[in-house]
Amino acid sequence: MGLFTKKIGTVILKEESDSEKALEKLKELSNLAKGDVKDKIEDEIKRINIGNLGEQNILYALKTSGIDMYVLRDFYTSVGELSVQIDFVVITRKMIYHIECKNLYGNIEIDSKGNFYRVYNRGKKEGMDSPITQAKRHMEILKMQIQKSNRHYLVKILKNAFYERFHKPIIVLANPKTVVNDRYAKKEIKDQVIRCDQLAEYIKKYDAGIKEYPSSAKEMLELAQSYLDVAQENPNVFLEKYKLMVLEQLEEAAALQNDSTDKIEKTEKNAGGEENSPNCVSGKVPEADYELLRNKLKKFRLEYSKAEQIQPYFIFNNLQMEDLIAKSPRTKEELFKVNGFGEKKVEKYGDIIVGIINDFYQL
Repeated sequence: MGLFTKKIGTVILKEESDSEKALEKLKELSNLAKGDVKDKIEDEIKRINIGNLGEQNILYALKTSGIDMYVLRDFYTSVGELSVQIDFVVITRKMIYHIECKNLYGNIEIDSKGNFYRVYNRGKKEGMDSPITQAKRHMEILKMQIQKSNRHYLVKILKNAFYERFHKPIIVLANPKTVVNDRYAKKEIKDQVIRCDQLAEYIKKYDAGIKEYPSSAKEMLELAQSYLDVAQENPNVFLEKYKLMVLEQLEEAAALQNDSTDKIEKTEKNAGGEENSPNCVSGKVPEADYELLRNKLKKFRLEYSKAEQIQPYFIFNNLQMEDLIAKSPRTKEELFKVNGFGEKKVEKYGDIIVGIINDFYQL
């Protein structure tokens, strides 16, 4: 560093994590869920908590490193169907580090072929995805995305033949109890897997070995901003999966409740001497044909959800289907009275749904 280079220390440009946001939503879903679904959500919450704890350890190591750097936590972006999530992007005066946090129970073993194994429970060993391979894949996807940037400094780096020279993936083991057995691993593998307490010294030493002239604070910030320009919110697909599971549970519970209520009403009518008519009552379908109409509506929902590449419940969920069958609208105007059917949905699907119901009653 030059004599008159202004020291900036560690600057955190993005500290929040999308997983922390998802955690709050998962806790809300857990309060609504039951049985196996609740257990799965609780396991997911534990997994996120463990990961967040590891990331907090890394964040502390970076903040107290005394190194000039810009830090982005939980960076996510996508290119077409490909996506990349990096726990930390660290821009120093010499390098760009992509840090993957691994907060694992047990020890890590790396063989001569670069295969990773987790060792626990008195020597029990199981294979795991190579974080090195994952990091390389992320670098290539990120390269495709950031090359679209018009920022001069970044484009200058990415369009030359030295992309890999300026980008260094690091696997950081955040659990202080984890022991790494890399006796037979190749040097380039060993060089990318370190413990959290080694991180600051590792960056200092690696930067010191780079001969290029150090970037100014302005250039570092410009580079960091280029990452922020292409950053996206992580869609957290697992969260949508659990939402659907909980929704299905709630719908099943509501359907059982409705079925119980219908039975009580029928019992009361029979006690009062009223006869059960095989015909439609208040727009409801004859009970014997209930499943037939239900299956027709489910078939329509499935076909259109596949064609539009959306979840079936986006068209109508099971509770809305029950209301649809109960009210059996014969026109688009009547369809507005069904729960969950607004102007857009009626305009898009109304003619088809009304047609299904009208055809059914003409059978």
